[in-house]
Amino acid sequence: MTKLEKNKAFLDSMIGTKIKINAFNPKGEFVFTIKDLIYSEKDNIYVIMKNDEFVELIREHEIDFYDFRLADDSLSHFYNDNHEVQEKSEFEIKLSKIMNKRIRFLSEKNKKYGNSALEPLSIFGKHINEGQNYNSILLFLDTKLARIKNSENGLRPNDIIDLAGYLDLLIMGMGIENFEEYLE
Repeated sequence: MTKLEKNKAFLDSMIGTKIKINAFNPKGEFVFTIKDLIYSEKDNIYVIMKNDEFVELIREHEIDFYDFRLADDSLSHFYNDNHEVQEKSEFEIKLSKIMNKRIRFLSEKNKKYGNSALEPLSIFGKHINEGQNYNSILLFLDTKLARIKNSENGLRPNDIIDLAGYLDLLIMGMGIENFEEYLE
């Protein structure tokens, strides 16, 4: 995934959240804080509200100039619909920390596996039939293949061992015991 794609995915996930986002230039210097964010699909432009009066337009292809991160105080404060800073309760702070960690966790998993949960490869999964005791193995195989396909680290021994193990389980689940009949 390119930096442009990563930034777009991050900004798209923040639209309408009222969570402050800090933008940094390539040197790591703070540039501005985003208070609110709207995306104009028609013009491919992010409309960024930096404070109550100032709005900036950033074209989609320009967002790779910035590094975006949640503002440090976004865990303890948020902007309400009137763009007023509100302090979060202790419960809301703890919940925000958990949710932010889950977002990062799921984002990392999605990078590794592609969007295999919602857009499966369906190589093995297309053979799922009700009542088969090995349906979950078919899904595991597709997920493992998606991870290999999307891997930035190449093919790992762990991937091969996992595939072999799932295929062995599939052979058992399908009741294949006589291999001689498949010699061709």
